[in-house]
Amino acid sequence: MTTQNRYEIIGESFDDNVSGMTFNRKGLGEIENAVNEGKIDVVLVKDLSRLGRHRTQTELFIDHLRQNNVKVYSVTEGIDSTNENDDLMIGFKQIFNDFYAKNISKKVHTGIRKKQKSELVVNLPMRYYKDRNTNEILIDETAADIVREIFQKYINGYGLTTIA
Repeated sequence: MTTQNRYEIIGESFDDNVSGMTFNRKGLGEIENAVNEGKIDVVLVKDLSRLGRHRTQTELFIDHLRQNNVKVYSVTEGIDSTNENDDLMIGFKQIFNDFYAKNISKKVHTGIRKKQKSELVVNLPMRYYKDRNTNEILIDETAADIVREIFQKYINGYGLTTIA
């Protein structure tokens, strides 16, 4: 544990490569456990989008934290969930974060569909590759053997962690 700005830092939580549109995230689960155990009184976030991008779920989570006397403080935005003057700003930020996530998702899906229509294969499944000379899709036998082994172990009852 370290101390910073009169706060005792008891831990950190993060969710790399997980959409902020979902609240089924390991990092949020860790925060929830710490709240339930009464271990924290402040959640520091870089900005509110790091807490969540789904406006309704983020608002519900912030309300839950408030009910448990846990403050959310957005460091870069200077927003404090216990400051009544910041309530409106929190609402606006949530709308923008939600819109941003949905807009990016729409752009990505549009780009993928466009590439699929032009017959460009962006990401081939494991064990396949595209021959640069003939543009044929071919099987990478070394990778195919690995995929077959993983599949066989799964069928034989091995769990994903054991297989990995």
